[in-house]
Amino acid sequence: MAKKKDRRPGKSAARRSATRKAPESRPESQDPAGQDPATQDLIVGLRAALRSDDFTEFPVVGTMLAQQARDLDARSRPPGWVSFTESMIEVDLAETTALLHVMGATTSDDIERRRIQRELATRRQPMPTSVTGLAEAVIDEAWFMGDELGDGDNVILGVTWPSGERATVVAYIDHNMGTIVKDGFFIGQPVGSVVDRYIEMIEDSGERSTHPVPTDLADARARVEQGLVNLDVLHPDWEQELWPMSRPLLEFLLRTLPTGGVGYRGLGAPEVDVSPVIDAFLGSTEARALAGRAGVRDATSALLQFAVDHSGDPLRWSPVTVEVCLRSLPFDLEVSEEALDAVEETLPALIRFAHRELAISPTATTDTLDAVPRWLTFFDDVRGHVVTQVERAHHAQLEAAMAGDFRPLMQAALVSRVGSAEALEALTEDPLPDEALGIQGIDDLPTHTREAIDSISMSIDRVIGRFPGLDTEFRTACRRFLRGVAHREPEVLTQRRAKPENTAAAIIGLIGRENQLVGQQGIVRGQDIWGFLSVNTPSPTRMESLAKAYTDGERDGRDRGLADPSVLVSRYRSSLMRRREELREEPQA
Repeated sequence: MAKKKDRRPGKSAARRSATRKAPESRPESQDPAGQDPATQDLIVGLRAALRSDDFTEFPVVGTMLAQQARDLDARSRPPGWVSFTESMIEVDLAETTALLHVMGATTSDDIERRRIQRELATRRQPMPTSVTGLAEAVIDEAWFMGDELGDGDNVILGVTWPSGERATVVAYIDHNMGTIVKDGFFIGQPVGSVVDRYIEMIEDSGERSTHPVPTDLADARARVEQGLVNLDVLHPDWEQELWPMSRPLLEFLLRTLPTGGVGYRGLGAPEVDVSPVIDAFLGSTEARALAGRAGVRDATSALLQFAVDHSGDPLRWSPVTVEVCLRSLPFDLEVSEEALDAVEETLPALIRFAHRELAISPTATTDTLDAVPRWLTFFDDVRGHVVTQVERAHHAQLEAAMAGDFRPLMQAALVSRVGSAEALEALTEDPLPDEALGIQGIDDLPTHTREAIDSISMSIDRVIGRFPGLDTEFRTACRRFLRGVAHREPEVLTQRRAKPENTAAAIIGLIGRENQLVGQQGIVRGQDIWGFLSVNTPSPTRMESLAKAYTDGERDGRDRGLADPSVLVSRYRSSLMRRREELREEPQA
C-alpha cells in the first residue's frame, strides 16, 4: 500500500516533522574556538531528538550519524585528524553521551567499542533505556500487509527493548520500481497498536490493501534485505522524506532476525512458463470476442511475459502495471506489429480474466481497466513516431536476413533510394523532359546569386552530350537539383566565393552518382569530367552541403542518396523497377 503522510498510524505524521531532521553540521567538524559546544547545530539537533516524545527518534538519528562517521573515518586521514568518536569523547554532554551509547552498540570494531565503554563508565548523565538498551533490542514480531493488486507491500516489524519498551518499524517495498525498499520509518508504539490502526484505515478508506497478517520472521528479513539490495542496484540515490535516514537502524535491527527465509522472486528465479496461462485465457469467456482475430495470441504472450518480467506474476495487473507496460511495449523489438495492433482489444480482456482468477475486487478491476485507454494514447504515439518505426523496421529486416531471407533488406534499400514505398510503386520508365532552368520564379534572389546560378548551369551544359549517359535527361535532373537548392538555400551556391565550375562539378558528381552514371558504379570516370571542365575533384564537403540544402538537411547525398525520383533518369528508374518486381517473386526453395 502506497503510504501517505496523513495515513500513518498513531503519531506517524510526527515522524515526518522537523524534529526528525538530520543535524546539519558535518560529523568531522571541530568545535570553533571559544564557542560553547552545547550551542552547536549538531548538539542542538541531538538534543531535540533526545527530548522527543517518540523514543525511537534518537536511535534513528544516532545510528545515522554513527554510520556517516564510520564512513568518513574509513577514508584517508590527513595529519592532525580527529575522529568523530574522539570528538564525542572530548565533549562531555548528555547529547554526546547518548550518541556514544548508540555508537558503541552499533560498531563492529571491538577496540572502538571498548574505548567507548571506558568513556561511558565515567559519564554521569541519566540516559533513557531506549538508548542504553539499543544493543539488546530485538525484532520479535513480523506482519505482512500487501496491496490487492500487488503494487507494493508493507513489512511491519515489532521491536522490543530489554526494558520492555516496544516500537514498530515499517518498510514499504515497491514492486513497480524493482522490488525496492522505497520508504521506511519508525513509530514509538507497539506493533499491535500499529496493526490495529492500519486495519482501521483500510476499512475507513476502502483502500485496496489487504489486512495485515502475521508472517515468518526469517521471511520478513529476507524480503526487506532483498529490497535493500535492489534499492542499491536500481535506485542508489533514491530519497523520500526521512528515508534512507532510518536505514542504518533498520539494518542494525534486521540482524536480530533468523536467516534462511524466502524472499521475492528475483533475477535468478526460474523462468515462468506463460503457455498454460495463454491457453487458459484464450479459452475463457473474457477472450470469447477475440476468437479468430489476428495477433491476439502473440499479444497475449507479450503481455503475460511483460507481467512476469515486471513482477514475477503473469496475472498481476494494476493501473501502474498498465502504465509501465503501454509505455515500454512499443520499444520491444521482439513483439510483432500484428501483436501490437491487437493489444488495445486484448489487454482489457486479459485484465478481466486475471482479476477473476485472483479474486480481485470489482473496484480495483475498474481502476485498472480505466488506465488502459488513458495510456493507449501514449502507446499509439510512440508506435507512430518515426524513430520507433525505423528501429522496428530495421529489426524485422535483420531477423529476416538471419533466417536467410534478404528481400526485406533489399526492399528497404530500394525504398531508401526513392524516399518512400509509395514513390517506389509510382516509378515509371518515362524519360525526363527537356526542361529549362526556370529560376525566374524565385523571389528576392540577389543579382550576383542569379548570375552564379546561370554560370553553374552553363558549366553543366558543357558536359551534355560529351560523355555516355550525360544527355538531355541528365541535364534536366541537374537543373532540377540546381533549381531546388536555389529555392531552399541559395546562399550555398555562392558561399566562400565558390567558382561556378566547381559547383557545377559537384552537382554533376551528385546527380551522376545518384543515377549510377559517374564514379565507381557508373559508366563515366569522374576524373574525365573534371579534366574537361578544368576543375579539381569536387570537395566532399561541398557536395554534402549542396545535398543537405536540397533535402532540407535530411540527407547528405552519400549513403542514402537524395531519395527523390524526380532527379533519376529513365535508365536508372527502369533498373529500380526490375529489382522491385524481382523482390515480389517467391524465393525458390
